[in-house]
Amino acid sequence: MSSIRRILTATDLSTPARHAVYRAAWLAREHQAELTVQHVIDQGAMALFDSIVESMNRRQLDDIVQNAHQQVDKLLAAVQSTYGIAAQRRLDTGRVIRAIMGAIADTDPDLIVLGARGLGFVRHALLGSTPERLLARSRKPLLVVRHSPRDTYHRPLVAVDFSSRSLPALQLAHDLAPNAQITALHVHQIPFEERLRGAGLAAETVSDLRRKVETRARTDMDALLEQCRAAGLPVTGILETGEPSHRILEHEHEQDCDLIVLGRHAQDPLSELAVGSVARHVLNHAHGDVLMAGQVD
Repeated sequence: MSSIRRILTATDLSTPARHAVYRAAWLAREHQAELTVQHVIDQGAMALFDSIVESMNRRQLDDIVQNAHQQVDKLLAAVQSTYGIAAQRRLDTGRVIRAIMGAIADTDPDLIVLGARGLGFVRHALLGSTPERLLARSRKPLLVVRHSPRDTYHRPLVAVDFSSRSLPALQLAHDLAPNAQITALHVHQIPFEERLRGAGLAAETVSDLRRKVETRARTDMDALLEQCRAAGLPVTGILETGEPSHRILEHEHEQDCDLIVLGRHAQDPLSELAVGSVARHVLNHAHGDVLMAGQVD
């Protein structure tokens, strides 16, 4: 039985956000899940627009809001027609992240779906940073969508670090793509390798450290794959060396993966998603969709 019973997607009515709504509807149909489509009228954006266009009056602002409501209704009609899903409409006014968090609290979704970026005058609603900001506040799995769905996911790539988050991330990938062969990718490095070389550590010592790291990674991968077999998960393991985010993106391209899955710990603050970090680099540069698994204590 699927663990995905309720899905929440937020849209600013841009084309990228519409792709996310359609993927959410696709998944809702596959999993027979309840779907809520949220649109937020950003008070901050409205106030800024009003200050720029001095001639705006209350009625004109109301017309903008009414037009947004009509566009949401049109989108829901398209979802109903295309996917046979009667989605719940949720319209909010306020700060976008706060409004989405309110919807999460009310609907308790098993999956949140957002577009990779937003357009238009209310582009605050789904800027590229919005998924990152939401990750700092929500423990829920978050799917970041880049393309309109044409098929179910067939080639998920799950980055694993052999921590407690690895098996749940693989299970979530299986939930989203139950008929797919999943690839578990682990990229290992010698800790502080460049510093060790800079400190004059002998090449033979560095090579010995690399062999030990590789041996440990192989042992950990074997243990993880055994857990997957016990759980009935069809997973193939791959070990690589190098910089993790680059290797993940290389495998996405080489294997034509349509979904990258990354895990995260509950104690990891979003500040760790700084420029150059694995998660942010993958979120910003992946060609396909990216799923950030739920937080694990």
